[in-house]
Amino acid sequence: GVKATCLEGQAANFSILGELWDAEARSAEAHEAYRQSLALHELIEREGLAPQVTLGWAGEHYKQMGQLVEKIGTPEDALRVSRLLRPPEATSRPADLQGLAVCRLRLGNLFRNNGKMEEAREQFAKAEQVVSVLTKSLEGQPTGSADLSRTRRTEVGLACLELAEGASDAAQHGTAEQAARQAIALFKQLAQDDPRRSDYPIDLGHSQWQLGDALLALGRRDEAEQVLSEALQV
Repeated sequence: GVKATCLEGQAANFSILGELWDAEARSAEAHEAYRQSLALHELIEREGLAPQVTLGWAGEHYKQMGQLVEKIGTPEDALRVSRLLRPPEATSRPADLQGLAVCRLRLGNLFRNNGKMEEAREQFAKAEQVVSVLTKSLEGQPTGSADLSRTRRTEVGLACLELAEGASDAAQHGTAEQAARQAIALFKQLAQDDPRRSDYPIDLGHSQWQLGDALLALGRRDEAEQVLSEALQV
């Protein structure tokens, strides 16, 4: 819808303005711009407009909201935003689910950094639930080379890859491992189904590097070395 997309655009503009003022050491103005951006993102959720945001922007809506809370928010802000977020079952778009999971990770980080460990664990668990919904969205779909099935699996694979990157940034390496393994499985199958596509091996290699990084962070060096070795052969 027009309203939803306009609100998302305004929120992005305030966030960019905040970054510009941050670069100029105008901290008070930057903080206020970030606050304005967060308020707009919350309005989108409060009015249930996220499904109407232009495809490709909705996932960014969730990611930016989480980043803003982590950047300038308080535990009270994180709790309020958490209550606004819709359940993952309410959307079927992979990019939305990926953004929703990253938002949960960011909220968890803020709680953890403020010593609210019970609240942090709850957010991290909810992020993992989103990953499960994301991967289950493929159930019942054919695994052959039909265009629709391939497009859907590509979308989910890319969403899992981006989630693995976001989870690593948030130091949630278990979630990163889970998402990266799903991405690897999807891109391996896609590369077999359509060997003419050069992007599938590239995405497979990126997914394997993400998994290797997650395993290293988890202290599983032998597994990481094996995965990274496979990535070099892609």
